[in-house]
Amino acid sequence: MPPTTHVLATHGNRFLLDGEPFEMWGLRLANALEDDDHAERLIAHLDEYVSYGISAFSVFLQGALTGSANAFLADGSLDDAYMQRLARIIEAADERRMVVNVGYLYQSRPAPLDPLAQGIGLDQHTNEEIQWPRDVFQDGEALQAGVANATAWLRDRGYANVFVDLANECNDERYRQTKPMYDLTRPDAMRDLILLAKAVYPGLLVGASVFDLWPLYRGVGDASDLILMHGLPARIKKQCMRHYRNKPQVENESGNMLGCLDLYDAIGVFTPEQKAAFRLDAQEMSAAGEHWFLFTRWQQLVPVHFDLGGDGTPEDPGVRWMFEFIRDLRKERAA
Repeated sequence: MPPTTHVLATHGNRFLLDGEPFEMWGLRLANALEDDDHAERLIAHLDEYVSYGISAFSVFLQGALTGSANAFLADGSLDDAYMQRLARIIEAADERRMVVNVGYLYQSRPAPLDPLAQGIGLDQHTNEEIQWPRDVFQDGEALQAGVANATAWLRDRGYANVFVDLANECNDERYRQTKPMYDLTRPDAMRDLILLAKAVYPGLLVGASVFDLWPLYRGVGDASDLILMHGLPARIKKQCMRHYRNKPQVENESGNMLGCLDLYDAIGVFTPEQKAAFRLDAQEMSAAGEHWFLFTRWQQLVPVHFDLGGDGTPEDPGVRWMFEFIRDLRKERAA
């Protein structure tokens, strides 16, 4: 298989693509590997994304909430059906000079038996703590083999328009239930996985996302090539940017602490207050030099809406208003 045309790298706290400065505005599309239909619908919308200035997006080998994807088998080998989808997506992105954030592990994979309980600490019906099923990995060595195999797959295919998020929100306590064979919540254990991936594919940009700063400061950040954060308030993100001045800062899941997300019972619908919070944070962090991946349930929950929809009202749900705002924000910065 021929390698990708474009090469992602870093220089200090900035990204380079083919040696030129690259501003990463992305989308979190974590469930894009759910099935062939999802993969093909994503590819069909890439040109539209590019027209709005979107330059990157994420997909996860273990998907995300409401999805069922799991590209890993018990011994850490890879399920070929998922990897074929990923190959088509990465190569389609490369044709459009886009970057793909390839995520590996997800804290809620496999999903709980009650799909309504996903993402909630207590079961909606019994008010008892959810018991999360155990992942397929037969032991800790198999999980490490999975990380090595996925990274070798990227290396052997020559994919260079990518970076890796090894574990979505690696400090999430659910990992201790779904992946008890390897405690990803321990910063030293996560650091060792990062170093493993970097050894398998030198030059690949590798990190692990967090929703709190302590795992970064206790080893994850120092081992990473880039700092991956989820939904932290602007003041906290700026603190992290001051601490890691020579690494790019990427919020590859925006919005959790802003309250600007569409809700489970109102997918693609945002209040005026939520829209204002999103715009304020986007402006502030764009000015500070952070790179963003938009996260909405509109573009994450299965079946995923890869279309943009409308202006985020009950009459016209969607996220097009976000795209329009970011497009205009980038134009203002370039002027």
